[in-house]
Amino acid sequence: MTTTLIRTELAVRSAANRLVRALRDEKGEVNIVATVLLIVLAVALIVMFQTQIKGWLTGMFGKINDGITSVG
Repeated sequence: MTTTLIRTELAVRSAANRLVRALRDEKGEVNIVATVLLIVLAVALIVMFQTQIKGWLTGMFGKINDGITSVG
């Protein structure tokens, strides 16, 4: 569990560093706008389909747990 958290933290830091570098680089303005628009779109889709996503994830984890219990 802690290694997953460490990997997640490193990934977030890496993404933040790349964002800071991109903000400092004037050539990256178009890429920044495109990236921000994609993030906004992703968040909007997640909000719109939140209940369906939760149901899908719950079902998937339920199947995983059932499989684990049947094996063990």
